[in-house]
Amino acid sequence: MTVLALSRFDPDRCQCNSCGAIVHEIDLLTAPHPFDHDNVIRGCPRCKNCDPFDRVCDVAGCLNVSSSGNPFPDGTYRWLCWTHSRSTVGDSAGPQGCAQGESA
Repeated sequence: MTVLALSRFDPDRCQCNSCGAIVHEIDLLTAPHPFDHDNVIRGCPRCKNCDPFDRVCDVAGCLNVSSSGNPFPDGTYRWLCWTHSRSTVGDSAGPQGCAQGESA
């Protein structure tokens, strides 16, 4: 079983489905939506395509697409790939509902 340190998270990353770029959400291009004025469109800063993004696992260094969101006992909510969703975090805290030493 893999144990993840809480400091090893790199949240809010997306992968462009068009060019494969991994981009932090804050670095995505944004513009007012031309048809829905209450919304915005997002674009990839590398290829300029709009809204073709998958959420990437929050574990630093992992480039897998996230498969689920998981609340943690420290109050954070993390998006994890299938592999990391089955890991524990820190010495005693894992995804909510997991006891020490159990995988999710």
